Amino acid sequence: DDVVDGAQWALQQGIAERGRVCIVGWSFGGYLALLGAQRDPGLFHCAVDIAGVSDLRLLIDEGHQWMAGAEVRQKQLGTDTEKLKRDSPRLHAAEFTVPLLIVQGKRDYQVPFEQSETLDTALTRAGKAHRFVVVPNADHQFSDVKDRSTLLREIEAFLGEHLPATPPAQ
Repeated sequence: DDVVDGAQWALQQGIAERGRVCIVGWSFGGYLALLGAQRDPGLFHCAVDIAGVSDLRLLIDEGHQWMAGAEVRQKQLGTDTEKLKRDSPRLHAAEFTVPLLIVQGKRDYQVPFEQSETLDTALTRAGKAHRFVVVPNADHQFSDVKDRSTLLREIEAFLGEHLPATPPAQ
């Protein structure tokens, strides 16, 4: 909600221009970008998800080293099945209406590749236009210079297409 509130404030202040706000996030921010694109398409014109979580139940089931033990995972994410479904963008693929770029490293051990792969499948099945970029050797941080360069080029091209420097003539 704080990201949505911030974007609305920037619009009200004239800092941002309606129709030219793109939500971009990495890791937890990627999850937020997906939620923003799904839930607030009137606010966000496009979205970029970099290594974000798309399915909370899947995240719990995967059980990562940063989420020590099932009990801790349950406390962090909860056990309310309906809430986990509601807050998992992958399960709402049909609701996406804004352009979406998904970028994920195949060697990401923090947010498993499966998170983006299953989102891509769900969006494709729902007939939603999106671009899924797989960076074969990238880790979660896109640590290698060539992987980071790929990430930045993809984002630049996406933003250039959906938020060009000069808005198209009306």
